[in-house]
Amino acid sequence: MEKDPLYCAIDVSKERLDVAGAALALPERVDNNHAGYRRLIQAAKKYPGVVHFVFEASGPYHLGLALALWEAKLALSVLNPARVRYFAKAQGKAKTDPLDKEVIGAFAQALRPEPTPAPDPVRRELVELLQRREGLISSRAGEQNRLGQSHHRLIERQIRRLVRQLTEQIEQIDRLMKELVGSCAELKAKVEQLCQVKGVGQLTALTCLYPDFSDTDFGLIFGC
Repeated sequence: MEKDPLYCAIDVSKERLDVAGAALALPERVDNNHAGYRRLIQAAKKYPGVVHFVFEASGPYHLGLALALWEAKLALSVLNPARVRYFAKAQGKAKTDPLDKEVIGAFAQALRPEPTPAPDPVRRELVELLQRREGLISSRAGEQNRLGQSHHRLIERQIRRLVRQLTEQIEQIDRLMKELVGSCAELKAKVEQLCQVKGVGQLTALTCLYPDFSDTDFGLIFGC
């Protein structure tokens, strides 16, 4: 009979990962970066049984962790925070109580979520690029607003230079997205079909195809 997996619950935030990893001899907290991911992966591969990582979708902050675990061929489940919240409420948690690693671990033990499959590489890359593009557009708009409020020549030159750099980065992303669309026949056909609608270009088409890229829970397209 196949042995039950060890569920390793992680509470993800921007800078750190709070880990319920005592069984893996892991510290309670590791950095949310490549060094932290390596510690998790090394500990999981030393464990004699199957390790199944579970964590909530948390804006863009869980995506690096998920990608590292997929690349290492380890089991993981990206959880919908709303489902974890409903579970916590059923367990008597107040609406304002934080959803920590203990709650996430209890959710996994009770409901035994299926592993989240790795996303299609083209889709994943496009979603990342769309998110990055949105951030660059926002940064450029902020600098342009500051330009109108500045009266110092040095500051104006710096802002204009930065706006040009941000514009170049946006154009680089647009070119790469066009190449990615062209590399996938199915996606290319969908985009071309949408672009037949008056006023719809490639960016609008991609946003229609991937409407969740800018949601607060970015990455729930990978979740359950």
